[in-house]
Amino acid sequence: MKKARFSSEEYLIINLKQGDKKAFEQLYKKYREPLYAFALSDLKVKALAQDAVQEIFTKLWTQREFLNEKLSIKSFLFTCLKHHVLNVIRSRKNEILKNIRVRHRSASLSNETEDMVILSDYRHWVKRGIDMLSDKRREVVLMSMEKGLSQQEIADILGISKETVKTHLTRSNKFLRDYLKEHLQT
Repeated sequence: MKKARFSSEEYLIINLKQGDKKAFEQLYKKYREPLYAFALSDLKVKALAQDAVQEIFTKLWTQREFLNEKLSIKSFLFTCLKHHVLNVIRSRKNEILKNIRVRHRSASLSNETEDMVILSDYRHWVKRGIDMLSDKRREVVLMSMEKGLSQQEIADILGISKETVKTHLTRSNKFLRDYLKEHLQT
């Protein structure tokens, strides 16, 4: 009767399958550094690479009874690590994209709020400027701005010429531009 011959790695796997912690430690010492280097080359972050190696050895220990001593433990570890690294990259990509979307929304909301404050401030100063116009000019400007009436429609309603309406609007616009420049630059 011939004795079965095992390589040292097969012997380690047989012992590992039986819960031998020393066999586990030997495999850990042998493959920790190459696995770490492999993980770091893809993940580029030391902490993530260390976590990946830790995860693979945890999986090795918890799945030890299912190992096949005839298969390469090195191939098993590197294959598991490759899948783990790809999952980490995929999850980090999704996390990064989510963070970008959140930042974009926050910036957008912040910009919208800022724009609304600016618009409100602008409207306040336009209203104050319009209030400073003569009664007739204020009436012409409000009919044009608020009601959207044409110069001819304003002229017909007020019983004045279209040229007079045009003059009121031109002078009012010049006054409002100057007024807003003065009050909005501070």
